[in-house]
Amino acid sequence: MSNTSRKRGTPRILVTEVQVPHVARMTDPTEQAAESIYTNSISRAQIKGGSPTPLSTSRTTDHFQSTHFKRSREAPSSWNPAFVDFLERLCSPHPFGVESLGIWHDEVEQLAVPELLTREQWQEAEGFVGYLGEQLAANNPLTGNLNWAMFHFVAGMRALKTVDFLTEVDLALRNLLVILHVALCGILAFENSRVARILADRPIPSGAVDLIEDKVRSIEGGEVRAHAFQQTRADTSAQRQQLLQCVVLGISRLDVRRSTVTHGFYQQLVLVLISVMAPQVRGTMAEAHLSVLAGDLVENIGPSRAFNAASSQAEEIVHALLLNAIDVHSQPAMSQGLMQSAYAFLFTRHSGAHIRRFEQNSLLLLLLLVSQPETQFSNPYLAALANLRDVPEGAPFVDTRVPFRKLFGRLVRETNAIEWSTLLHILLTRNEAFCTYVLARTDTDTLVEPLLKYVGLATALPLPASSTSAVAQTKPSPGSKLAAIVPESEARAKETTSSSSENSVGARLWQSALLPYALSLDTVPYIHLYLWMDTILVLSSDTQFVEQLQRTLVEFWPATPQPMHKQPLSLCIAAEMMRVFQLNIMLLRDSYIHDLSLGILVNILNSSTLISTAISQKLLKLFEMILKRYSKLIGSPHPSASEQAELSVYSNTLSAFLSLFYRLSYSNNPHFIYCLLQSRQVLSTFRHSASDSVMARASQTAAALRVRIAYFHARVAVLANPQEQDILQMVGSVIASEPRTSSCRVDFTSSLADPSRWSAFMLQLTWELTLTSPLTIVYETNSRLLKDFAHI
Repeated sequence: MSNTSRKRGTPRILVTEVQVPHVARMTDPTEQAAESIYTNSISRAQIKGGSPTPLSTSRTTDHFQSTHFKRSREAPSSWNPAFVDFLERLCSPHPFGVESLGIWHDEVEQLAVPELLTREQWQEAEGFVGYLGEQLAANNPLTGNLNWAMFHFVAGMRALKTVDFLTEVDLALRNLLVILHVALCGILAFENSRVARILADRPIPSGAVDLIEDKVRSIEGGEVRAHAFQQTRADTSAQRQQLLQCVVLGISRLDVRRSTVTHGFYQQLVLVLISVMAPQVRGTMAEAHLSVLAGDLVENIGPSRAFNAASSQAEEIVHALLLNAIDVHSQPAMSQGLMQSAYAFLFTRHSGAHIRRFEQNSLLLLLLLVSQPETQFSNPYLAALANLRDVPEGAPFVDTRVPFRKLFGRLVRETNAIEWSTLLHILLTRNEAFCTYVLARTDTDTLVEPLLKYVGLATALPLPASSTSAVAQTKPSPGSKLAAIVPESEARAKETTSSSSENSVGARLWQSALLPYALSLDTVPYIHLYLWMDTILVLSSDTQFVEQLQRTLVEFWPATPQPMHKQPLSLCIAAEMMRVFQLNIMLLRDSYIHDLSLGILVNILNSSTLISTAISQKLLKLFEMILKRYSKLIGSPHPSASEQAELSVYSNTLSAFLSLFYRLSYSNNPHFIYCLLQSRQVLSTFRHSASDSVMARASQTAAALRVRIAYFHARVAVLANPQEQDILQMVGSVIASEPRTSSCRVDFTSSLADPSRWSAFMLQLTWELTLTSPLTIVYETNSRLLKDFAHI
């Protein structure tokens, strides 16, 4: 894209002399031990209504172990000695003066820097990186060496931007990015005020400006570089903000297919931004803690239109990250010669891991950006994702639109993966255009059937005999609170506290995508269930979509107790949700699964006609089961607090069922009305508490429903020796002759649509995935944010 003209302000870099210290400023690298966390591990999430309730998920991770953080001058053995020596000089009390101008291109270009370090390699280098951070904190305010590094990197990125990123990324710029990444990781461990002092703008020594320009012009492409240098000097924004702008610009504009160098450079830029966001996990959700750089990224960089007047930087990076995540890129072939090509051919078996890392890091960075909480400032990245629009597949990308067809296809293929399920949920709940596109598709089964199958596999109980007996021993009493229960989960969590990292929340989130699941309470993927079922709930809230589901026939569905053959997909969903609803009441006892299964069931049946006899009988049995539990609790003279909470859950459930029954009695559902006539005695025993306003309204619905049943019963009474077919025919004729009435209707919508609840869930979920993904580099020893994951 071409440059956009904008007014240049007064240069921020001052030309003054720098005071060089005679004695090195060395501070004792003292660091308190990270506090021990996760002493009380948890086993699964629990959400009650709109108020936070404890989430129980077993969490024990090796990279979260509480250890004393020790700074060390000893660099990793795998790092090149010349690279280590350069890092130590950069952080030393000796400035890179005017006589050393050649180092930023000539010397840096010759360095053998480590490329795309793994998490284990970063952990090995932790002590040395911390030592470098201490040295920078002590010396950079006087030397400005880190500021020089940022200045030359920004100038190099502006030079690439000047030619629309059509040239190759030179090795000096790539190596300089790795150097900056290491330096930033060292200083981001400090508090914000200290980081701000380290990264504060520094003056350029007197006489250096002209010498630098002369040196730059002597390099290949010197005129472009000199122009970029002048632009960097004229930019009045803070130097750290210029750095972030260029990182975002590189991610947005680089063509990752160009070469292996560009491909690796893009991945390094992505990892830099993930590292910049990483200090957030040290704060609580209430603090909404962001580092200085991350705050700039959300508040200043995202809304900025510094490089394109037509779109903001948030829109450009969201567009690029999404495209790079959904496009399956192979790593570009090496073009250095015959031997290198043969080497690449022999080792193509490793390309799958490179592709997965490339895609997953792009997707995780996208999720981190869009899930940032909105406090004083709105999230520009979430707004950019919400405003994405469709573009025909194959059309040139001249703006920030994406091909919804390709995006939908990738989401369907990756439905079982937790990170893609998260993205699908965000798009459906936040992007109206994409949600409309999905609802308007005629092949609804391509998305709904996989979601439904995964829900069935994840809840494919009953358990084995050993697990069932264990559950029976710890089964809560009848008066326990449905919305915040599971003492057995807490017991299991304590037993797994000392287990390996394979049992951590995040590790199990990744592993849960591998089917089939181990059928036990400890391995039920609750977070997956929340996302899958909430996605179905969002789709089921559209009446026309449900009608499309009803027209879609499924050849076979393994429903219980009897399989379903050639039945509408809508009834398959209803059968599955009734099974999950009953399973949750009897065993799982999770309030969010309760609300989701009930909401999907009501939404689906509200718009359904010709409901089968099997579905109708199962629905009435569920109502009778809840009514018996409610009647038993309401008969208690002095209910406890937990019993009162359980009564509240049951009363809301009964109210939803009665409203659904009333609507079905006025729609074309003769089989349901016939079953209701057979079970009319259940409604006659309906009792409620006078102080319960929900049940008071429900009793009015029950009274109206009894009148409706009495009407049909009177019509049946006049039939001579009526058979089932006669009654069904009579009911059908009555329904057909009645005018359509606006009977009461209960529609359920996603409770995660609320911004505060959405951020609380998504931010912590995304960080849990980022910290436990085997393909990312970020790790944290003091994660207070994820400790709050127990209170989503």
